[in-house]
Amino acid sequence: MAPQFDTLGSVFDALTRGRFPVGDGDLSVVPVDEVTGFAGVYSFTGHAVMSTTLSYDELVALGADGYGMSNAPEVVTAMAGPAGSVGVLDNLTMRRGIGGRATGLRETDAFDDHRRVRYARMTRRDVRVFAHDLGLITLGRGIAGRLELGLETLGDEAERGRRAGAVLLDEALRLVGDTQVVWASCAPGNARSLRALLGAGFELVGSEVLISRHGPVF
Repeated sequence: MAPQFDTLGSVFDALTRGRFPVGDGDLSVVPVDEVTGFAGVYSFTGHAVMSTTLSYDELVALGADGYGMSNAPEVVTAMAGPAGSVGVLDNLTMRRGIGGRATGLRETDAFDDHRRVRYARMTRRDVRVFAHDLGLITLGRGIAGRLELGLETLGDEAERGRRAGAVLLDEALRLVGDTQVVWASCAPGNARSLRALLGAGFELVGSEVLISRHGPVF
């Protein structure tokens, strides 16, 4: 069967247009990402996109399919190789920006040692960091050049309020034009962040696992 996609860029372009992979239970194998150098597994309903140096036949022999087995330990560790590392499983969400003016944000280098900023700079290019009274926001170019958002609330919940995430997301979306798509990932168990993303209008489109073939990035 012919693959549904031949590049990672074509996958994300289709998603931004509301076109999802056909749920055929199969795989599409595409090259490793040129922007970040990462391999990865991108899972959707009934289909998986494998960004890897392994062949289709090698992946199928390891048990990979479009129904969840593409994330099996034996598959992702083979994709990483003996010197690589495997990232976490994340939900993948997207929405368009809202533009305007982010009045509560200021670009900063004060959080350069924060784990959220370090991770953003390991996995993205051209990362910008913004401070807010309630937390921090990162924006950078990640997989296939897509614009990726990260955020972290700071301080005690009793002090910042329960809607800190919603406030930060609203400010972050003002950094992005209303014709531009921004992507955000979130661990499945991080229910609070996932609720904040969905409440801010992000659409859950699938899941992803990033894989480094060259050392312990994750």
